[in-house]
Amino acid sequence: MTISDDSSLFICAQTAALLTGKTDRTIINWLESGAIKGKTVHARHLPRGQVWKIDLFSMAKHIPTELTSEFMESVKNAEAGDAQETTNVATYFYKPDTYKIALNWFELAAKRGNADAMNWLWDSYFHGYGVEPDFAVAIQWLGKAAKQGSMMAQATVEELRKIETVLREQQKANHNAILEDIKRLANRNNTHGKHREAFIDDISN
Repeated sequence: MTISDDSSLFICAQTAALLTGKTDRTIINWLESGAIKGKTVHARHLPRGQVWKIDLFSMAKHIPTELTSEFMESVKNAEAGDAQETTNVATYFYKPDTYKIALNWFELAAKRGNADAMNWLWDSYFHGYGVEPDFAVAIQWLGKAAKQGSMMAQATVEELRKIETVLREQQKANHNAILEDIKRLANRNNTHGKHREAFIDDISN
């Protein structure tokens, strides 16, 4: 369901940057130029005592997904620290043109301990979605997802172990076959050597 103009949500600059794939500085520049709307709110923990909050709806054209009420709710909960909702936000961007944005959200969700996000990161690094393919990093995320309780990741790990076992057995069989070939070659050379010695003895006599 698409939201109406008066049902917006105010988010921090960091969240706005994640949603657009831009930097925090770019978001502030947009605010200062009037390209997007926002307001300052009190923040005692910061030196200036205030922080920018951006009107999410004013950023609609900069966010490469539809701002449905479901999406807005996920963003709201994600900004509040909900790991699963952070993963949910990422899935809205999991498509060829916006894989990098999705990856940033999955990494944030993974840092918050979400196993689903770790599993998505395994898929991203394995296939190279939004990042250069890296099997070693992919396996690391898969292992973390499995340890975190992802049944899908655990099943994948088990399948990979079976494949590894089969490959090791094949390598062992190939290794043994090569050794047998070497032995046959060595025996043949020994036989030739014996024949040569016998020939030499014959002509010597």
